[in-house]
Amino acid sequence: MVGNTVERGTSGEDSLHRSVEAMTDVADPEWLLLSGIPTSFLFSQRRRTTSVKRFVIKVLEPIPKPVPGKVSARDQKPGLSPNQPVHPPKAEESLDINKQEYVKMLYVLYKNSGVHSGRALRKELARAHHGPVVGGFPKRFKQIIRRRGEPEFVINLGTTESFNISSRFLNHRDMVRASSNKKQARRIFAEEGIPAPRLFLRASEIGQSDLPVVGRTSYHKKGQGFWFCKTLSDVRRAVQQGATHFLEFVPNTREYRVHTFAKDIESKEERGVRDYASIKISEKVWQGQGKPNPNSPQKNHTFGWTFLGPQDRREEELDVVRHAAKQAIASLGMDFGAVDVMYRVKTKTPYVLEVNSTPSLANEVADTCSRYAQRILKTLGKLEE
Repeated sequence: MVGNTVERGTSGEDSLHRSVEAMTDVADPEWLLLSGIPTSFLFSQRRRTTSVKRFVIKVLEPIPKPVPGKVSARDQKPGLSPNQPVHPPKAEESLDINKQEYVKMLYVLYKNSGVHSGRALRKELARAHHGPVVGGFPKRFKQIIRRRGEPEFVINLGTTESFNISSRFLNHRDMVRASSNKKQARRIFAEEGIPAPRLFLRASEIGQSDLPVVGRTSYHKKGQGFWFCKTLSDVRRAVQQGATHFLEFVPNTREYRVHTFAKDIESKEERGVRDYASIKISEKVWQGQGKPNPNSPQKNHTFGWTFLGPQDRREEELDVVRHAAKQAIASLGMDFGAVDVMYRVKTKTPYVLEVNSTPSLANEVADTCSRYAQRILKTLGKLEE
């Protein structure tokens, strides 16, 4: 056989050269790699005597077995010298890191209508919180839970989706539902004796002496679902167009927004006014042309109104408004919210309109978002009072 042409017992490399040359004249190059010959030479572009075909015998040096705990030159990484011991992280250390991240992680949960406020709040919390702060829609929240585990706290801005997790929520979905259904919330205000405009649950309850009234839908935002009814015919027309309840119209009022927070997350049952803190109060101010109509039924951005700081109001008036806001949010059992309150100067009476679970926090000029972030961390026990 060809394999027998290898001379054994000879000295020097000439004998091995001659044997390999003889084999390459008749043998397939691939067979040579499997023949068991000690491959310590490299023959490149050798011309066979019977053909102009060229071939290459690649000499493969035996790959050394990796030494446990050391890096070979082939796998060397920048900054790590060969044979330098490698120390992988211990399992206990990894578990401690993950556990620490679980304890500190906060998640800002929001929906489409609150995307700008949610992103702004997440950034503010990230500046003040020492742990990771993540945010997004409910779909992303589920992905985060699968990848990183449950966060310690969830700050919920207006979502009502259910999650079967043990994380603690600021504004659980039931609280959001209580405030989002304006008709139901106003019914609670009436039952709890919260100062608010008189509520008419049915059009048949409205008499001629009760006019004018304001028709509203159960779910509304930004002035939508609004009917100013001066006659009983207007009332019936509003019902046909979707009004589900009515409120008495209170003229000559100032309108405030009071951002209110629970002082801690522990006492959720039977909270009272003393369990809440007002972190900011704003007043709707006319920014349109000319003079506003004091009896205008709607005061929103579309009609030239915007929230600014209180316009040199007496502290007694602001205290009355703050107190009414705390009463309203306590009646709904919420952790936080932006409460819209009217104040009639003539009678010095507050009127709670609604509680917003998705307050506007994206205004870069205002400091509302930073106040929310600080108050959230205090409520969660992350900052001292």
